[in-house]
Amino acid sequence: MATRNLSFITTKAQGVSENTNIILTFVPVDKTDLYSKQLPVVWKLLKFAANQTQTVNVTYSARLGVAVAQIDTGLVQIPQTFIEMGLGQTTSFTTDSDNFVEWSEPSPKPAPGTGTIVADNESGSKQDLMLGTVSGETNFQPVLVWKAVNNGATMTASFTPKLRAYAYKNYQETAIIKGEIETGLLGEWDLATLNASPKVNTFHLYEDNNAGGKLTISIES
Repeated sequence: MATRNLSFITTKAQGVSENTNIILTFVPVDKTDLYSKQLPVVWKLLKFAANQTQTVNVTYSARLGVAVAQIDTGLVQIPQTFIEMGLGQTTSFTTDSDNFVEWSEPSPKPAPGTGTIVADNESGSKQDLMLGTVSGETNFQPVLVWKAVNNGATMTASFTPKLRAYAYKNYQETAIIKGEIETGLLGEWDLATLNASPKVNTFHLYEDNNAGGKLTISIES
């Protein structure tokens, strides 16, 4: 799957009447342990000013990776060390006495492109692990966190990039979402079905006067 370019637009004539935060997150891969062992992360935070024409551009990279998660006051820290992986690949990691992480080379190669991503914890202790998107050489953006993966256990992810947008004020970028967001869902889109780069997928954010001023996101067909 190629990169997806997303453009979120409001206009002064038809936009938002108050300052608005939009959070973007991804549908979890497994709802069995959702909000207990598996936690979604705020992938992007978009801010729109009231009564302004504004465009916020977001790029989704289809490259995926895994890392050990460091969490500070509810925010996932961007890791310095991660391993890029494809669907159908397996890796394992160990830590030394100074807690430096070493990842094994993912296998098989090339990545099959289907199936699950598997990360084996061989560090000797419980670890929080995460799945994220990778761009460039060093940019890792967290998407999902698995809490307290036991030594000898695995993190298994069968990831489909289904993006959700919420109007919600109480989260920052990379924040862990600890429970279901019950209000403010504006839409869900499978990014695999959208236009690939260099084309741009345009989303319009506005208050729908035909629906009592309800905040709405529509995508150009």
